[in-house]
Amino acid sequence: MDKKDLIERTFDGINERFDFVTLRNFELIPHDSSRANDIDIIIRKGDKEEYSKYMTSLGYSLSYDSESYIYEAESHIHCVNPSLDVHFDTVTGLYYRSLSDMNLFVGGFKELEDSLFDNKLSVNKCYKYIPSPEDLLTHLCCHCIFDKRNVPQKYQNSINNLFLDCNEPKLDSLFKLAFHKASSYLISLIKEGEVGSLYLKYIGYQDY
Repeated sequence: MDKKDLIERTFDGINERFDFVTLRNFELIPHDSSRANDIDIIIRKGDKEEYSKYMTSLGYSLSYDSESYIYEAESHIHCVNPSLDVHFDTVTGLYYRSLSDMNLFVGGFKELEDSLFDNKLSVNKCYKYIPSPEDLLTHLCCHCIFDKRNVPQKYQNSINNLFLDCNEPKLDSLFKLAFHKASSYLISLIKEGEVGSLYLKYIGYQDY
């Protein structure tokens, strides 16, 4: 079995057993996936034990993060096959790093999670499901602002392209859940082509 076979078999089995969504970096799957270029998926929190058993049965080694967690956030489940250089980085909810502490993950985004699962799109690819444009754009902005403290060029490109396909009222409702009073300001920055400044503009936002 080569890397492609393992990834396809893994996704097929996950799809048969669990509700899941592949979160980002679809263009890398399967050929350019690796331990460094991991495969990011979200599963339901109630499935984590059975999911862990299933991944172990396929020969993956499981490990967990050692950061702190609040508001029902949990560690990522890192499922790694070192010999084939495959890494499924699995979360049981949308958890993002605290802006005041890089080692603290914050939960409490249940409505965003529900939207992600309820509006997921089926695709004819091995990774099966992706978020809707509105859910994906919201997730990428959260990921860049809270986790990365930066908006890398590849995510700038993705956000700009996704915005063209978004239903703006739906996007606005999701941004309000994630960014509260700064939501309209951040959307205006995207409209104006200032995606690269989202993190710095967000932490400097003072109209509360």
